[in-house]
Amino acid sequence: MPRSRWEGITAIDIRKYLINQLNNALELMVKRLKKEKYVVNDIELWTDFAKVKEEFLLS
Repeated sequence: MPRSRWEGITAIDIRKYLINQLNNALELMVKRLKKEKYVVNDIELWTDFAKVKEEFLLS
């Protein structure tokens, strides 16, 4: 995480940044797995991720 992203901002803004980066990474992984013809239960993945995101942002 670049210093410019965390310097002078609140903890919740840092959490939002981190969870958005994780979201982007998961999107790329799912896209790559599907391209490689792996079976991905992305509906369940995104449902679980939404729960994790909510809990992470509330803690």
